[in-house]
Amino acid sequence: MNTSTQAVTGTLRDDGTVALDEKPSVPPGRVRVTIEAGQTGADILAVLKGIRERRKARGTITRSAEEATALIRQLRDESEERLRKLEETRARLGQHQC
Repeated sequence: MNTSTQAVTGTLRDDGTVALDEKPSVPPGRVRVTIEAGQTGADILAVLKGIRERRKARGTITRSAEEATALIRQLRDESEERLRKLEETRARLGQHQC
């Protein structure tokens, strides 16, 4: 038996029918439908709000984009300085070897 599958999103209506967001590319005929309920935008916002509240309760620091960028820049500068010092040390040691 040949089977063609395609995942298509849609909306389940109150009367039990499904309105698909696009026309499926599988051939017409009998099909098997698996329904997986998705989160709405409101559900996602509630999840994000809950995450933020739990992080705040734990005392987790939430940085602004500017603070995060500054921290990344600082860490990058510190790493580059350490690498520069290592290269200088390696160069000095290389000069003493014969």
